[in-house]
Amino acid sequence: MNLVSYLNVSNPDALLADSGFVFQRLLLEELQARGHEVLLLAPAEASSLTTVPVVPVRPPLTKYHARFALDWSELDEAMRDRWIDVDMLLANQPELAAPLKASAYVGSGRDIPVATYVHYVPLLNSPREPAVVDPSLDDGGLGRWALAMLRASVESSDVCLVGSHFGRRLIEAHVGRPRRIEVIPPPTDARLRDAAATPPAGEVLRLLYNQRLYDHYGTSRLFAELDALAAEGVPFEVVVTAPTQWRSPARRTLAPDADLLLDAVGARPYVQVETALDRSDYYRVVTGVHAGLAPLRAAPLWSMAMVDVLTAGRPVFAPAEGGFAEVMDLCTGGLWDSPDDLRCLIRRAATRPPQPCAELADAAVSRWSAPAIAERFEAIVASVAGQAG
Repeated sequence: MNLVSYLNVSNPDALLADSGFVFQRLLLEELQARGHEVLLLAPAEASSLTTVPVVPVRPPLTKYHARFALDWSELDEAMRDRWIDVDMLLANQPELAAPLKASAYVGSGRDIPVATYVHYVPLLNSPREPAVVDPSLDDGGLGRWALAMLRASVESSDVCLVGSHFGRRLIEAHVGRPRRIEVIPPPTDARLRDAAATPPAGEVLRLLYNQRLYDHYGTSRLFAELDALAAEGVPFEVVVTAPTQWRSPARRTLAPDADLLLDAVGARPYVQVETALDRSDYYRVVTGVHAGLAPLRAAPLWSMAMVDVLTAGRPVFAPAEGGFAEVMDLCTGGLWDSPDDLRCLIRRAATRPPQPCAELADAAVSRWSAPAIAERFEAIVASVAGQAG
């Protein structure tokens, strides 16, 4: 199979801290190892970070450019002589599935099937609740446009892929009716399994918050609970990786809250801000903690950051929300329903910090390793491509 994937990220200077790129690299390199021809349309910076051939495209300036803009002339120039051999398209940004497919058709004269992977739905509700547009994508009333374009993509694509059964239910309830929808979680980096053999240094509980510092991720609310614990005298530290601090000026203008929150969080005496721009730094950071903290997001589809911590044999403390509950099948003792529950979990952990668990790491690798996920992906896209052919 010859697969072309379009990666649309607006932070090319921090690709190894971007879950979208990490997802693509792990999946596509595994498909490549399984004998498939793969090609990644991505910022030029990706070419030195993966063994997958990269066709460079300019990165979008903002989250709205990423959803609403595709440079057709650039894509046509880059792919003019390549479309003819392509069997399948993968749109990592579903809203751009239509121009990607159209460009492929114009260039090849063939109906090349397209799979869209839905990493994010601009909604803050469960499938059973009325739809609530995510304010982070609703500047100038653009939320309903983002939702409408997502609807067109999932209903028109040959297959819609999403990371959790919760995500599938949310799409079916509030986005549209896909022609076909499949649940395929993002793969985990199995090299993190080695961290399970290394206990953290020191006796004080160290927690990792490896999440984007946006307000709609619940950052302020989570750290208010941590402040209350610190005021009680509970001994703990929090490592914050702050992957938002390398955003473009245009992204900073649209969402200044991330920079403000980074300053506010970093000023807390129990917080240590770490840089994890490359994977070796990231492994070091994960190895140095006892447990992870999930964000307080409403209607989350998945969390690669949480899966990484589990793969390293560490527990995660996570709200029983959306796709988080599915991630936490391996670590149900870390789920919490109320802030009181969260504070109890941390108090208990501070008394006796959890040590790495090889069985937890092995379970995570067994369920989410790149070979396991690639095998599922391969079967689905091969059947779609076969039907189209």
